[in-house]
Amino acid sequence: DNGGSADFDTRLAIHDGTSCTNLLGTVIACDDDGCGTAGSTLNSVLVLDATMGNTYKIRLGGFGDGDTGSGTLNVSCIAVACGNGIIDAGEECDDGNTANGDGCDEFCAEEPAACCIFPGGACTDETATSCSGLGGTLQAPGVLCASLPGGDCSSIPTMSEWGVIVLSILLVSAGTVVFRRRRMAVQG
Repeated sequence: DNGGSADFDTRLAIHDGTSCTNLLGTVIACDDDGCGTAGSTLNSVLVLDATMGNTYKIRLGGFGDGDTGSGTLNVSCIAVACGNGIIDAGEECDDGNTANGDGCDEFCAEEPAACCIFPGGACTDETATSCSGLGGTLQAPGVLCASLPGGDCSSIPTMSEWGVIVLSILLVSAGTVVFRRRRMAVQG
């Protein structure tokens, strides 16, 4: 929504509500103008990623000394849901579902998988973020080091080894085609 409307230039602030001695607490968000157009009053708008269970205090006032008037204040709360495909506050990942075993669990926390660090093939169970930070390659979600042959990554080809394998297959295929063409030419 537009945050409400007022017939004066507003200033809006949100404070944490944890302090008993300081009634307003610490300012965690503020806005003293926005949504106004030329010739109209300026109405403040704030968006805050609030945490469930926390207390917040909203303070509305005038921008300048003596700014007063009347108006409305609209407050909207939008629930954040794990599994909506958007990484919201408090989520490490959100793959659009709440299934476990696919790299992002039912609570939108990254799940560990086998992280292969080459050269050498050392294996450590890591999340995607920590594996990337180690310069490793994360295996399929749900595949842990213990489930790999020998418990390490030595049986998994590196990218350069994959290149040699693919190139070998291509050369064998090309050799077969060349051999067949020569053979047909001799017969014909």
